[in-house]
Amino acid sequence: MTDILKQSVIENEARTAPSLAASLKETARLRRGFINDWRVEPQSNDRPPVFGVVAPGTAAPAARRSTARRQHQQMFKAWSQDRHE
Repeated sequence: MTDILKQSVIENEARTAPSLAASLKETARLRRGFINDWRVEPQSNDRPPVFGVVAPGTAAPAARRSTARRQHQQMFKAWSQDRHE
């Protein structure tokens, strides 16, 4: 009796193993396809000019940001000193 049960279990595993392996391979293939097809949309410019279109020949964007940052720091310092007086 136990031999019959063992044999039926072995036959059942033999039938499901290839289909399980095939489904795992198919799942992996679909996952790779999804990951490889994923694209990031281009981002918009997050630093548009403040006063409309910038004329050619003006400072580089990094220099304009640096100048704006320094001006903001000076304004904050003045505000902070006025606040603590």
